[in-house]
Amino acid sequence: MKDLAAQSGEATKGIYQAAAEISDQVRNLLVSLKNETQTDPGTSVDDQIIALVTGIEKIGAISQRIDGIASETNMLALNATIEANRAGDKGRGFAVVAGEVKVLASQTSQATQQINALVEKLNALAQRMAEMVT
Repeated sequence: MKDLAAQSGEATKGIYQAAAEISDQVRNLLVSLKNETQTDPGTSVDDQIIALVTGIEKIGAISQRIDGIASETNMLALNATIEANRAGDKGRGFAVVAGEVKVLASQTSQATQQINALVEKLNALAQRMAEMVT
């Protein structure tokens, strides 16, 4: 369970980093839109939109990884609950911990669903922006 918690923490850190990158890309895109006369190919609006879409895709991939970890954690919690029940009175404390782990896995899964919904909205927005520019 420690490994799963560590993986979840790393994946969450990755989401924050990707979100910061997207924020930077959006900021750069807005600057590019204001300066339509800019001719540097590395900073064109098209390039910025591509970078934005790439960042959004990275967030989606990280979110899917977190959801997979949450599913595994949920299964481990279920197995731990079964083993705690087999242990009888001696396993009660462990059953409580397993129940809490299951709740955390469920909350993580719900959070990743929210992230995925946001990623879909951002993708749609990026597509609309690309259509406006072209």
